[in-house]
Amino acid sequence: MSVPIACTLSGPDLQGRLSAIAELARRALLGHDRQGPTLRLHYDLGVAAELEKLVAQERVCCAVLDFELACRADA
Repeated sequence: MSVPIACTLSGPDLQGRLSAIAELARRALLGHDRQGPTLRLHYDLGVAAELEKLVAQERVCCAVLDFELACRADA
């Protein structure tokens, strides 16, 4: 099975997803760091369930990306 090289969402679906990501970041993004091609986003633990749902959705439409979730004491 081939994997698309870009997000498969378009139109209103893409705009809705981008808005959801931006809103979550506005409310709960604590920081980020980049190491080579890896981008780590640090969120408040209070949005863990919401973040898990968003990552599950992103794994479907952005199969080219690799997502990993990890909970720590501070984020």
